[in-house]
Amino acid sequence: MLRALILLAALVAVGCGQTPPRSGRPAGPDFGFARAAGWYTDGTGIHPPEPQVPIVRAATVPLSDERGSVPWGTVERLTPDGIVIVVSAWRPYGEGLDGFPPRDLPLQLADASVQTGWEGQPNPDAPRYVIMAAVNGYWVEADVIFGTQHPGDDAAGQAQKELARLRLPIAPNAR
Repeated sequence: MLRALILLAALVAVGCGQTPPRSGRPAGPDFGFARAAGWYTDGTGIHPPEPQVPIVRAATVPLSDERGSVPWGTVERLTPDGIVIVVSAWRPYGEGLDGFPPRDLPLQLADASVQTGWEGQPNPDAPRYVIMAAVNGYWVEADVIFGTQHPGDDAAGQAQKELARLRLPIAPNAR
């Protein structure tokens, strides 16, 4: 009943031309990015309604896509100095976290697989740095997308600092 009321309130707000705030707010105490000047953040929290996968987003530009989605529209318009980070987390099926390398927070940009081009890439100048990890009992995929194929040390350092602000709870029954 409470979920239905929240959904109804959101629909009424959207129908009235109002949208929920997207910038400057962490995704929640359980899963999200700590606040930082110059970053826009949002997300679903760790327990979104099914079948939504928990997702949090951070960007140095305003996020123009629907909350809880991969911000492809934002990436398409990303300027050379822009950065978008998308992190999804889910509980593995079956036993254990096989298939994802065990890592600790903060995730490290140095562990990323760099994809200069990929299927469906909305901006040919935007490489995707993918970090796959088993963290706190979750499978995690973090995509760091820069607005240029050759991000400098400043951009990489800025992205690493934002990755260090990522919060992820320990999953129930995590080993």
